[in-house]
Amino acid sequence: MKLRRAFRHCAIATGLLLILANCSKSDRAKIKEPPITGKPSDPAIELKAKWKPGSRYVIRMELTRENEVRRANRPQPDHQQERLAHEVAVTVTNAAANEKLGVDLELLALAVNLSVGERDLVNYDSQSEVVGAMGSPIAESLEKLVGGHIYCLLSPNNKVLKAEGMKEFTARAGSTGAGSGTASDPRRGTAASRRFFNPDFFKPILDLSGMPDRPVRVGDSWSVQREAGSGPSGPLLANATYTFKGWQEHEQRKCVRIDITGTLVPKMGNASAPIGNSKVTGQCWFDPALGFSIETVFDQMYTITNVVAQPRPGTNGPPQKVSSPARQTLSIKLTEFMAL
Repeated sequence: MKLRRAFRHCAIATGLLLILANCSKSDRAKIKEPPITGKPSDPAIELKAKWKPGSRYVIRMELTRENEVRRANRPQPDHQQERLAHEVAVTVTNAAANEKLGVDLELLALAVNLSVGERDLVNYDSQSEVVGAMGSPIAESLEKLVGGHIYCLLSPNNKVLKAEGMKEFTARAGSTGAGSGTASDPRRGTAASRRFFNPDFFKPILDLSGMPDRPVRVGDSWSVQREAGSGPSGPLLANATYTFKGWQEHEQRKCVRIDITGTLVPKMGNASAPIGNSKVTGQCWFDPALGFSIETVFDQMYTITNVVAQPRPGTNGPPQKVSSPARQTLSIKLTEFMAL
């Protein structure tokens, strides 16, 4: 499914964001889903996730975030909403030495919406005829990212060892050209691209480390720590428990249904991130025949502690800190697979 379908109503993107951000577990339960089958006495199976050399995967990743922004001398907080979605083609180029894999990531499509209160700061969809880049320097910069490539080296257990081309990728946003809204200051376009893209942002797509290292039966659980997207202050990790609930049809494939619970922590090197009271829930549908997750969805809730006012010079008053609730959903979905 292309991004055009997913965002064909981008003209009312703010309304969509409200719906998505407030879609609770109980809301999803109202949608009738295929039955979950299987029982603990069934034979144990191995769940091995792997990239297949000489194959092309098209993956859509969506990140929706909603939080409050508090400012000094303002009684009410501003409601901030952010949605970023992109389609990426991941081509496994070769099996390098020591079973390492080389992969090429190409950005096929991109949609970004960022609003504070009633004001849209960024609203762009590369596949929409309604929400384009004309008239917005930042959107024009983001438009230039489509078609860009990043090259990564993966370990045998699917961890990202090295990423190349990120500097060139973000620099595309600041390139000048006829009709470019950023020609007067290319740095503005590059800064805008870095606001939404960095090496950590693509790691949830490439990191397949969620499957157990042993055969499992229905009802078995195992611990996982994996990339969980970026919060307001930087990249996050999910410390989660995965539970094999049974078998369920998903996207016309017979999948292992895995339920996810856990908490969020800042990634190492990002210890100052003001994350607290976190809770993670989600589901994963894994296709053993393909050796790949068809879809993984995380629903993440936490609080953010911000300094909204510093003491006046010459006074001893402490900084004013306020904790605000935040919520984000992260969805990673395989939309196309092809053996080259």
